[in-house]
Amino acid sequence: MSFFDYKKVLDNEILDFIRECETFEQKGGSKRSIAESRLAYDAMCASFNSGRPKSVRAKDLLGNKLKLRRYSTDLSTGKSLLFIHGGGHTLGGLDSHDDICADISFLTNSTVYALDYRLGPEHEHPSAYNDCLACLKYVEEEEKTKILLVGDSAGGNLVAAIADSDQVNQKNLIGQILIYPSLGNLNLAGTPVTHVNAPLLSFKDIESMYDNYFKNTLCLKDKTARPIISDTLGRLPKTFVFSAEFDPLYDDGKNYCELVNEQGGEATFFKSAGLVHMHLRARHRSTKAKTEFIKIVKVINKLFE
Repeated sequence: MSFFDYKKVLDNEILDFIRECETFEQKGGSKRSIAESRLAYDAMCASFNSGRPKSVRAKDLLGNKLKLRRYSTDLSTGKSLLFIHGGGHTLGGLDSHDDICADISFLTNSTVYALDYRLGPEHEHPSAYNDCLACLKYVEEEEKTKILLVGDSAGGNLVAAIADSDQVNQKNLIGQILIYPSLGNLNLAGTPVTHVNAPLLSFKDIESMYDNYFKNTLCLKDKTARPIISDTLGRLPKTFVFSAEFDPLYDDGKNYCELVNEQGGEATFFKSAGLVHMHLRARHRSTKAKTEFIKIVKVINKLFE
């Protein structure tokens, strides 16, 4: 059971954000098909889309047979970033995080690549993982610079997996930034319990999304599915994790950072105080979400120095 009355611990801006998000969840309820869930998610993303800054150019392209979108400005030189979107491995695409990628490109003067990877349940693990590896290879060859990896939620899972991949030269990575990531923590204690019914992402939601994509029980022992079980985290590039305070996935990020440091890597953990899962979308409506987004941008700029 959740130990929190979220109406008492969250501020009005975040509560308004949650209420608006939930209007898209209500139609069809738990009986919605995957197709209906995708339509609702896409509609929600569109409702929060703030548009692209005027100086940002976006171009759709194919790279290694994958649908990509590249964002850049006139000042985007020598700074390359690959953004992997969230959506529980079942939702989202190039449009769901379009304005987020555009804002990052604008505020960091970097070239940002976004990927339309394969989704479950039509495509199970390791489909998305393989797509992300192929995309990273394309960006490295195209930009001929070191790459910064950034991902939110399920995208954070995929970023952590490819950053630790035996198929990747970690020296070609500037770092990785994981935003409220899902990293494979299966402990039925801590935040999965205290925030079992958290707004915008419950523990039941996480289980459903895992069932849709990680269908094979062998995934439980696979570090490409559960980066948190890896014993090679010490080789990772500089790692920064932002976990929302009121999110069942909070412990995923916190425990992962502790393990990276224990194994000899360098990880920094940030508690996104007063925030819930998916708060990137609230950055233009919530003071706390905007402050956290600025923190993320500052880390990106610092890594690009």
